[in-house]
Amino acid sequence: MEYKLIRDMFYTREILSKLEKELLTKEIIVLTGMRQIGKTTLLKHLFSLVASQNKAIFDLENPLQRKIFEAENYDAIWQGLAEYGLKNTERAFIFIDEMQNLPEISKVVKYLYDHYQVKFFLTGSSSFYLRNLFPESMAGRKIIFELFPLTFSEFLVFKGVSREEAFDFEDKAKKKNRIAYELYLPFYQEFMDYGGCPAVVLEKDYARKKELMQEIFTSYFEKDVRN
Repeated sequence: MEYKLIRDMFYTREILSKLEKELLTKEIIVLTGMRQIGKTTLLKHLFSLVASQNKAIFDLENPLQRKIFEAENYDAIWQGLAEYGLKNTERAFIFIDEMQNLPEISKVVKYLYDHYQVKFFLTGSSSFYLRNLFPESMAGRKIIFELFPLTFSEFLVFKGVSREEAFDFEDKAKKKNRIAYELYLPFYQEFMDYGGCPAVVLEKDYARKKELMQEIFTSYFEKDVRN
């Protein structure tokens, strides 16, 4: 059952098709958004879609993995990446999660992008990107996508409604379909009460939902807004 929920989370985000189209482009892809809305899940899914074995994924919340990118000599960083099996004889795919944990990462990424055959996928909090830590010289090298909490259609799929029915809801709503209205009203009330953070939506215990919401928003204000 847990596996099914994870698979649903992979395949029901509306932004996913756009991200998949970027797998073989040359630009650096940056996925931003508030905490706990599925950036890491999407990043891991995109990583799994890359057929090449010349790939690696890093979590900068892990001090040991963060240390790889902290060397002052950026060529030495590439040598460190080679220990993860990455080769410069063909295009390498590097996925980096939680980039806000290393402010210098933008300079590292730019250097490696310019000097090696590397495709980058990065995730970070919205506030991190809004600080404009990427240098102006990165213009034309990166594409930014922002991930938002679940839309109501995505929410319905997470609650077990078929994808076709869920994404047809908006059309039915416009036509004032009363059957659809009565069917989806309880879902809509829950959506309005608890929002669209995936972990909260998937939690069945309502007391736990409130605890998760509190934790998510506390973390957001302490780590993103205040900083």
